[in-house]
Amino acid sequence: MTKHIEIVAKGCMYDCAKDDTIIWLSRKGYQFDQEEFAEDFSAYRKIALMSDDLFDFVVLKFLTESSTENAYMQFLDQKDYGITNFMDFVIAEFTRGSKILYIDESERDYIQNLLTQRLENNLNVSRYDQ
Repeated sequence: MTKHIEIVAKGCMYDCAKDDTIIWLSRKGYQFDQEEFAEDFSAYRKIALMSDDLFDFVVLKFLTESSTENAYMQFLDQKDYGITNFMDFVIAEFTRGSKILYIDESERDYIQNLLTQRLENNLNVSRYDQ
């Protein structure tokens, strides 16, 4: 498979994972901003398509309704004193695991920098809202 076809196929799978997550969590009655989640999911799309390990982690995290709900419940359990954005929580979980140690240093730096930037922006926004 050529690299272009692989990226297109991975993009479709990534977008389906996003759409399925919104459908499954809505069906379960969870109250969350669907547009915000879609935007947050899209913020990591580029690096997820380039990093096989991150792509696999995200797609597997949202592969089934039960795995999605489990991830969301873990997010809710820490939300009051931790990360307030679901997708940032998922990416942070990836960075805490052992797989990040085995990816290319430039990918690792890009993921870490993007996550750090988003977490700092969310912290500043929440401080401003108070």
